[in-house]
Amino acid sequence: MPAYFSVRFELSKGPTAIHDIYDALVRSGLSFKNGYWGCENETFEEIKRWNQEKLDADFELGYTEHHSHDFKQMQFELDDYSEVRAFVLNIKTEATFSLLLIIPEEDFLEYEKNGEKYKVIRLHEKMERIIEFAKRVWIDSEVLTIQTEWECSEDRPTKHADLDDSCPPQTEPFSIIPRNKFSTKWNFANEEIDRDGILLVNDKAWYYEAWYCILGK
Repeated sequence: MPAYFSVRFELSKGPTAIHDIYDALVRSGLSFKNGYWGCENETFEEIKRWNQEKLDADFELGYTEHHSHDFKQMQFELDDYSEVRAFVLNIKTEATFSLLLIIPEEDFLEYEKNGEKYKVIRLHEKMERIIEFAKRVWIDSEVLTIQTEWECSEDRPTKHADLDDSCPPQTEPFSIIPRNKFSTKWNFANEEIDRDGILLVNDKAWYYEAWYCILGK
């Protein structure tokens, strides 16, 4: 299994929340491909309906339950990204839930080999396309926060309700939050966007830096 880069959308629970976020993803540029992990032959509408019913029941998969009882995953297509997969994470009794889009980290990297060494090159243009996609979703939905992380990120996303001067959003390398939650104490480049949002960018927070490494070391 490859390492994945994640875009996490935090939303309030509600009777149309699942339908609304999936529809916003499609309007913003995703194309439904198929279900995933046991629901490959199910339609977009069938999976949305199943997941909304699960959210209405405030379902959280137990440690001993089979994954077939859980929220169902979808695969989408977007430009030339090799894989775009979406799944829902819910914690029972919390007021919000998360929908995650995951893309292989390799899609954002290139390698230049030189003998026993190689250079990791970060593909900024491919990340910029994800940022623009996320901005469209923010503007066209009721998403509370959009936060990003790498497979081995040490931090975890901050809940919308907990954002303050000392608890910034996870911005690896970008996030989108309400303008009224922004703090000038955070060392992020920022850009105001529609729906009273603010895009935060931390270009240094790429999981891979551009450095040389001895292969096998």
